[in-house]
Amino acid sequence: MEIKELRESLGLSKAQFGRRLGVAQITVRRWENGSHHPSPIVRKAIKEIFGVEIKKGGLKMTYQHRCPNCGRYHPCNGRGEQHEIQCPVNLRWYTIITGRAGRQISSVLQVK
Repeated sequence: MEIKELRESLGLSKAQFGRRLGVAQITVRRWENGSHHPSPIVRKAIKEIFGVEIKKGGLKMTYQHRCPNCGRYHPCNGRGEQHEIQCPVNLRWYTIITGRAGRQISSVLQVK
């Protein structure tokens, strides 16, 4: 997923997306057309606000979800409505149920 896809999946305009990240609309436009790339600070903000990580050196994104145990974001291994994450603190697996645009709705501890 790229910046434009993320923004559109959230139903945000370039101006709204930029305001949530503290940047101008033109900056978002430059990210989307590839002439500029988000700084490390902005990549961190995107991860914290939207739960999506942008890999350094490109706009390839991997989904991450907030862990119900430790509160940190961990990469998931799923697509669609159910994602799985493993908490490195207690090593337990959690199923993350997502809704529209990949937003986390609930989580369930898996017994394995």
